[in-house]
Amino acid sequence: MDFLDITEMRFFMKDLIALAGNAKPDDFATLANQYFLNIRSRHHIIGSEYAYICECNYNKKSFVYCLTELSNGFTESDTITSADMLIFIESLVPKFPRSIVMEAALSVDQIGSSTPRYLFRELATVVQFLVLYDEWLKLINDFFKDESAMNFISSHRLRSKLEEIDSTPMPMCRPSI
Repeated sequence: MDFLDITEMRFFMKDLIALAGNAKPDDFATLANQYFLNIRSRHHIIGSEYAYICECNYNKKSFVYCLTELSNGFTESDTITSADMLIFIESLVPKFPRSIVMEAALSVDQIGSSTPRYLFRELATVVQFLVLYDEWLKLINDFFKDESAMNFISSHRLRSKLEEIDSTPMPMCRPSI
């Protein structure tokens, strides 16, 4: 992995070159400056496809930043339905995957029984988490689908239970300060 990959600059350089190819600017330096100022503001994801957000971690963090900015007007007690949350998020990212909002709604407590409502900030935080850690969550999901992994976990739990029964407890690791 080289510097461009580590810093995710390769993705943005390719995007800038594609933009310049389509726009054919007279002054590439001005276009590049405006492009990177927009990237730096983190507002570059507004109006983009969800696939663009998933291209790199900086875009995912920019989505979280923009959703947090939009959420500033909401109080801790404000509630929202999952359908309204999807509409709210689509003001940033059109065609945002409904499945992410639905998964987030399953993870937070409902308020009300007739039409399920959720605390806005809780639901928004879970959506942000699901976007940021999507790849990691998929890896964990795949890990737990693997039967040998489940056997490992079962044997680990058995070993833990046996250690618990043992009269000499395992030494505890102290957190570094």
